Amino acid sequence: MSAHKHTGLSKCRLCGTPGKLIDSHVIPDFFIRSLQRQIPTGKSGQPQPTSIMMSLRPGEEGGQRQRGYWEKQSGINEPMLCAGCESRVSQYENYFRTFFYGKNPSPLKKIPVGTSVDLSSFAGLDPDILGVRAVKMDYTQFKLFVLSLVWRASVAKGNFFEKICLGPQHEARLAAILNTENPGPDDQYSILMVDLQHAKYGLEDFVQQPDCVKDGAQRGCSFIIGGFMLVTFIAAAGHRPPDPVGSFCLRASGDLLLISSRAQNIVRWWATRLKNAGKI
Repeated sequence: MSAHKHTGLSKCRLCGTPGKLIDSHVIPDFFIRSLQRQIPTGKSGQPQPTSIMMSLRPGEEGGQRQRGYWEKQSGINEPMLCAGCESRVSQYENYFRTFFYGKNPSPLKKIPVGTSVDLSSFAGLDPDILGVRAVKMDYTQFKLFVLSLVWRASVAKGNFFEKICLGPQHEARLAAILNTENPGPDDQYSILMVDLQHAKYGLEDFVQQPDCVKDGAQRGCSFIIGGFMLVTFIAAAGHRPPDPVGSFCLRASGDLLLISSRAQNIVRWWATRLKNAGKI
């Protein structure tokens, strides 16, 4: 969550401690930096860090924007956490970044993780699925990272996160999980992860507005960032998603079946809507 600054005195949204809040990135800054390019701007043509915003909201013009401007406009960063909570959340972010992208500087590039699994052992898979890999990770670090994303998006005021609204009960439960650093059992807030591929590209420089879709007794909150889709299932405790989805979700052992999937439908969806909105 780098490149933050202190703001006025208030209560930390996570731990409730009064004090100076940090201008936190709701979506970690390393994902936004991966979108960044140096583009000449102004009369002097001085290169400035610029990134691309994917938005169809009326009055919120998408396209190439100077860093800081569209993040503030959309609420991707806002005063939210105290220094202590910011530091803890940053540890989860660093774990995720190093595990899936290594220690190389931006732009992000996914590194191969896990070992291939025979697809014939799975029935009824979507034809867009290219493969499945068995991945072993730190259950606590990974799950706390994903749950911190969901919690931040739900409590954030920015319109970029308007579709993520957990309600006070789940927000309080996630805050307790993050404050105690206890991720809970794997059938509570189950997590699914998909590695997105488009032709020869890994879509690492793509950030989509988070979404939340209800399916029966549970909701799936999804983030498409850094070339992955992360889905967290919001449901009553002990309610694991039904198979085949449930079999791919993160286990308390740290085992995860990482799905690799074509992303043509996602790319086509955005291209069509951006064209219809006159943004391309």
